[in-house]
Amino acid sequence: MIFNKPNNKRIVDLCIEFDKLFPLEKDDAMHTKLYSYLYLIYYSLGRKKEYFKLYEDYEGYAHYAATTIYLRFLKKQKNGEPIGSVLNYAKSTLNPLKVAYQNENFHEVINGEVDDSIDTGALNSILKEQIQSEYNYGLSEEMEEVLGKLPIFIKKAIKETPFRTDKLMCHRLYMSCLISLLKSFTLSNSTKRKLNNKADNNIQEDNIITAAYKKDRYSSATVWHLPESYANYIQFLTNKVRVMTTVELDETRHSYDLDDGVLDAIMMSAYDTPDRDNMID
Repeated sequence: MIFNKPNNKRIVDLCIEFDKLFPLEKDDAMHTKLYSYLYLIYYSLGRKKEYFKLYEDYEGYAHYAATTIYLRFLKKQKNGEPIGSVLNYAKSTLNPLKVAYQNENFHEVINGEVDDSIDTGALNSILKEQIQSEYNYGLSEEMEEVLGKLPIFIKKAIKETPFRTDKLMCHRLYMSCLISLLKSFTLSNSTKRKLNNKADNNIQEDNIITAAYKKDRYSSATVWHLPESYANYIQFLTNKVRVMTTVELDETRHSYDLDDGVLDAIMMSAYDTPDRDNMID
């Protein structure tokens, strides 16, 4: 097995210890320990249910379940959500995870020492990217929430101007900034036509979109019920709003980054050869 249960502890003891340790601050060793407990819990419960015929499937299932649930728990902790009893949680997710594991239908032990044609370093990076990708679930929704705060960022930028006490002027600046930003975020009809014709002209879609956004970003700002002379000032304000938005988008994106300690704890079993003589009672 990838992890062996301590001889002096039952599975229920591991559950109790997991519940006590998980809320605490975690270093690399703690991440590994907690992940191994989840692995052993799902392995043991799966064996009792007699889910599979082969030991290899129990190992693959335990690894799949532990990875899925540990990432889920880390995300819940980050969001301030309660975890509750890991034993109850494991019992309620045991069968759904079995179905998900069988649907994924993967189990392969890869040993770079046996087959030197395998680039285990590259494979390790790919698997880490897959783990990170799974943890990123929900990131796009949070990024959209940040973009939804655009009006707040605009008002904040206007409050820092000499016009902050002039309600009418603030409203005009706000509308000018909002229209300018929305216009820069919206693809023009000419760009849409290029995208429709990209297959015929063998043009990369990403190149068209990137070029269009760069062009619109530096195009003249729109003034709303203001003299044209204010165009540069509106451009200045919209640039400030872009910076605010970019900073918060970056913070949101990085909040989903898993550090190497967590990734290594999950990945440490990827290349291990299981010891099938040590089974859990």
